Amino acid sequence: METKPLLSKQWTSNVPWEMQESPTWIVWRNADREGKPTKIPLQLNGLPAKSTDPSTWVTFSRICETKNLTARFSGPGFVFAPGDWIGIDLDGCRNPETSEIADWAKKVIVGVGSYAEVSPSGRGVKIFAKRVGEWTWQKKFSEPGGSHQGWEVYTEGRYFAVTGLRLSGMTKITSIACDALAGLLGALKATFEKPADDWKQTPVTERAAKYLEKMDPAIAGQKGHDKLFKAACMMVKGFGLSTEEAFGLLAREYNHRCQPEWSERELLHKIRDAANQPGPSGYMLEVQPINYQRQPVPEYKPTLPEEPPAECRVVTLEDASLAYLESVREGKRKLVETGIPDLDYAIGGGMEFGEMMVLAARPNHGKSAVALQMLHHMTAQGLASVMISEEMTATALGKRAVQFATARPEEHWRGDMATVLRDVSEHFASRAKAIIVESCGTSDRACAEIEKAVEKHGVKVAFIDYAQILSGAGKSRSLYESVTEVSKALRRLTTKLNIITILLAQLSRNVEGRESCSPQMRDIKESGQIEQDADVILFGVWPHRLDHTRPAKEYQFFVGKNRNRGIMQGAFQCNFLPSRQMMVAEKPTVTEWEYANSEEF
Repeated sequence: METKPLLSKQWTSNVPWEMQESPTWIVWRNADREGKPTKIPLQLNGLPAKSTDPSTWVTFSRICETKNLTARFSGPGFVFAPGDWIGIDLDGCRNPETSEIADWAKKVIVGVGSYAEVSPSGRGVKIFAKRVGEWTWQKKFSEPGGSHQGWEVYTEGRYFAVTGLRLSGMTKITSIACDALAGLLGALKATFEKPADDWKQTPVTERAAKYLEKMDPAIAGQKGHDKLFKAACMMVKGFGLSTEEAFGLLAREYNHRCQPEWSERELLHKIRDAANQPGPSGYMLEVQPINYQRQPVPEYKPTLPEEPPAECRVVTLEDASLAYLESVREGKRKLVETGIPDLDYAIGGGMEFGEMMVLAARPNHGKSAVALQMLHHMTAQGLASVMISEEMTATALGKRAVQFATARPEEHWRGDMATVLRDVSEHFASRAKAIIVESCGTSDRACAEIEKAVEKHGVKVAFIDYAQILSGAGKSRSLYESVTEVSKALRRLTTKLNIITILLAQLSRNVEGRESCSPQMRDIKESGQIEQDADVILFGVWPHRLDHTRPAKEYQFFVGKNRNRGIMQGAFQCNFLPSRQMMVAEKPTVTEWEYANSEEF
């Protein structure tokens, strides 16, 4: 039976005045997902709220004035916006039956000395404080072994459910230096972790350690998850180690070679996943170290977590209409420009959050160049972005970014590195973060990485290069079915996260057979689902690729679909500068050299 979340009857008066004056309030509702309670952030009109979107927040007084608040929602929530707030969430530290708080948590509560209250579940404590300095230490820690005890620290991009069930003596907001808090939590972390001297080696663990020395380190962007999982499998299945022994070896003998180092939780997750793998255990015990590299080992596959059913959003049509009009009245429905002025005009001003654009072209027709130009422009507008790159390496994308950032010709980079470095530094200094994720392989992994980027970095725009190279969920299936599943997954994710998604896709050869070079919807390879899921469909054609007598600087765009706005211009032409990886609307003075590297797509 589901337990109703805790909420004090006097919560409105128990909340400190500093929190009341902050216009960063939302509401939330408890939902059940596979037997586990999940907090869904909402606006007062029932639409989703986001801890990274100020347009979905309201004042404390608006929350208090809402009629039947506790009947419609589970309670209020306080968003940590950029500024000087800091929140500490102490997990698994309180016995809901006896109200007893664990000693380690008491040290944190007393050490911080600021407003603290019981969490909605009754099993944790949340601390609200003002911070002095920047928080640079780790944000999360869980006790190894899965006891659910630990803490999380946030300064922005998160919300805490508020109960008003304040702890005795902890009723006022105070300030704490981030260095002091890091020292306090660091000392506690050491008590949770088993000292290295207490971990005992055995003949088996010594042999396992020698095997581990030969294994490749797990490095982010180089299939690090797969390599860590394989290492865990060899410890647990190959050498038959216990969870404690495998964790000790991976933490002490392997993790320091990884970039970045994996958290205790991530190590334990891989070990537990390895323990659940089918097949024999202990098959490496009789193998001599000299034969380690020649010994065949089973192929292990990590268990992909099942996607929980999406929470249904229920709102009346009247409330949705009023919410839309309110956003129009307050000027919140600002369109995001793509960075190509003629394109923005053609699609009615830009794109809106929650929309998915498909950018389709033949191979070597500039899809990646157009996508990167959009990324540069959107990050310049303060929108953090992520690029899921299945075709190009991070290094190749980095080179194109340098081409975009500096006007120095590539053959001069080495001789004038100071100028190039200055140009690149100035370029990125004025932009939000752009993250590259390589080698996801499947739509499930790509969606998981996008969600992680949204959660960790506040990403608002996702680029996927490209649709037909990702695999859909499930086992062996046709390419058509796979691309269909990829499109559906990205459509669901775009709506769920309320982000802008730019999905690159390949066109069939039919375009090359037309005299006009004009693409059509059916030219998108392998799936009609993409046409259905996209809000905007944009085709790119570089005529010079099809007919070398055409000027190399000409580039054509065709708008095939614009679901939410009118198509102001169905086709238009830009000038393309391959050496700068840049589309320009005006006719610049272009040298022959700028087309010398026109194969770079």
